[in-house]
Amino acid sequence: MLVIQFKPFGAYPFLNQPVSKFSDKVIVAENIFGESILRLREQLLLKRNHQAKFQAVEHWLSKQFVQDNVPPDELLGIISKLHTNPLTKYKQVIKSYPKTQKHLIQQFKKYVGITPRYYQRIVRFNEILIANSLLTNCLTSLKILAKIQKPL
Repeated sequence: MLVIQFKPFGAYPFLNQPVSKFSDKVIVAENIFGESILRLREQLLLKRNHQAKFQAVEHWLSKQFVQDNVPPDELLGIISKLHTNPLTKYKQVIKSYPKTQKHLIQQFKKYVGITPRYYQRIVRFNEILIANSLLTNCLTSLKILAKIQKPL
């Protein structure tokens, strides 16, 4: 299996359709990319090693990419701020967008597939999962250390 995972704002230049059309859905790739995705599949089946497969995918993606569909810098700035600022600064981050809040929401749906608020909730949830995983790993390491240091 080969999976292509885009950054939250990275799919639109390849899909050339608003990402919100695909949110929370499973869609057959052929319905989005047409025959070209089937040709790519055939090429991948003929490739003998991973490097050749990755090169084929890279070439296919470069043909799908439309430079004019790259998200505007002001949107990328907001996405970055939502990652780096705490939840309590949400309103400040949104107000820093140079256009209207409605425009920001439309841009988010187009490029990210969801609203800024929902996006920030996902970012925070992921941070909690990572922190929880780190804590679990740390506790596991401490338990192992305690067992090692226990005299027999």
